[in-house]
This record gives sequence, C-alpha cells and structure tokens, in this order.
Amino acid sequence: MPKLTDTELTRLVAEKVMGWEVAVVEYGRGKKGNFWVEAGSTGKIFSNPHWNCLAWHPLTDWAAAGEIVMKMRADGWSSRTTTNGWIADQCGCEFFRGDLALGKDIFSGSYEEYGFKAGVRQSAVESSGPRAITIAALLAVGAIS
Repeated sequence: MPKLTDTELTRLVAEKVMGWEVAVVEYGRGKKGNFWVEAGSTGKIFSNPHWNCLAWHPLTDWAAAGEIVMKMRADGWSSRTTTNGWIADQCGCEFFRGDLALGKDIFSGSYEEYGFKAGVRQSAVESSGPRAITIAALLAVGAIS
C-alpha cells in the first residue's frame, strides 16, 4: 500500500466507498463550509448534515467506520472484524463476496461452501478497528493496493 496520510485515506474512502464529494455549502446565517455530500448533488442533500470535512474521522471513530461497513453491505459486501486479545494494537477487518448468504454460520471458518470466489476477499490488520475497516474497504473497492 502506498504511504498515504490519514487525510488522504479519509478523502479516498469518502469518495470511493461512500460515494461522496466535497462541496462548499452555505449553512446558518451566511456561513460556508466544506461538507461531504452525495456525489452529483447540488450540495443541498447531505449524506449526514453534521459530517463536515473536518468532523468525519473513519480511521479513529467507530461510528464513522460503522457507516463504511453499512455502505459496503449495501453494495453487496460481507464483512468480519476481529481483535487479538494477546497482542495489543492488532485489529483486523475483511470484506468478501460470495454467492450465498452466510446465515447462522457467519462466524464459521469456511467460505467455500457459501460460493466464495478467490480474489473477492480483502483484509487489513491495523492498530485499531476503525483503521482496519477503512483500509480493508479501500482495498476491496480497488482504491488502494
């Protein structure tokens, strides 16, 4: 993976995973600010009205990382997250696609029985859960390698 700053990673995941773009939006009494809006919108349709560009932190915030997981799910991706109780700062996330739903066996070790296809599985191990989710999502959509 190329060395990207947290700001660059945040922008990439907002654009490539969430489908957002930056727009200068007027709010309040003539104030303007940079907000994430749905790509192609006029800036009047907010993805989330409190997510201005300086307040959305998917690399450190579980709520923002959760939005990524739900967006990936809406786009047909399954996911798993994990932590290592023996080693500090080791958290992982993987996104994968299969032909069948996992059902009650969502935590089973086998993917093959669910129609998992090689190459449609991307994972990341990072120092925090939100960071692992963000990186794994970017890998899955091909925004980074």
